[in-house]
Amino acid sequence: MTTLILSNEEFILSPLSLPEEAPKILHLHYQTVLSTLQHDQSAPLEAEFSSQNLPSLTTRFSHPNSISYQFSPASDPGKLVAYVYFRPPSLRDTRTAEEREIQLREEVEKSTSRTSKELLFALKAENGELNEKYFGEGYEERFWELEALVTDEGYQRRGLGSRLVEEGWNEVQKRVREEEGSKVEGVYLVANPAGKRTYEKAGFKLLGSRPLRREGMRDDHMHLWFVKRFE
Repeated sequence: MTTLILSNEEFILSPLSLPEEAPKILHLHYQTVLSTLQHDQSAPLEAEFSSQNLPSLTTRFSHPNSISYQFSPASDPGKLVAYVYFRPPSLRDTRTAEEREIQLREEVEKSTSRTSKELLFALKAENGELNEKYFGEGYEERFWELEALVTDEGYQRRGLGSRLVEEGWNEVQKRVREEEGSKVEGVYLVANPAGKRTYEKAGFKLLGSRPLRREGMRDDHMHLWFVKRFE
């Protein structure tokens, strides 16, 4: 646990305990959803949102060797205002194209996203293709993934996100150096354009973006692909 002063306010930087602190993460995600609602969309109840998303969030953040940190205001230590989550490399995906499609459709059917199922499937399928295009075949076992970086809207532009990315990157480097014979090359991430400045400031290189905009897509669907390699 470390106390830092950012933009003249004192914050506590500490490891994020998962899944114990999942409710705090869901509350932060709920606030993000509210900020992206269209004028003709009604806000979901937070209790309903949390119950629907808790299982998927717990599964998503369940890797035992992950790296995650959080920021809380020193004046309110129980409040989560920003967090980052790094996922370690995994085994290469050896599924056939047909198996991938079947499992992806099952995943989409279970999704609680307000995006249409058809559009969501198309976006996720394209994400897989673009991952291999930008990061190369077998990228899953050659890179860590910066899977999530979220900052409360009221605490943005204070340097919290950049500091969290730096903290996670340093820990990733430390672990890779300690692993004898490691072939890990760095960290990759896929993010919406809102985080572009933060990631480039942290040394990530922009490799490309989603090439086409489909009907019904929002700005945050126009993802960008980044990578940062070890020197």
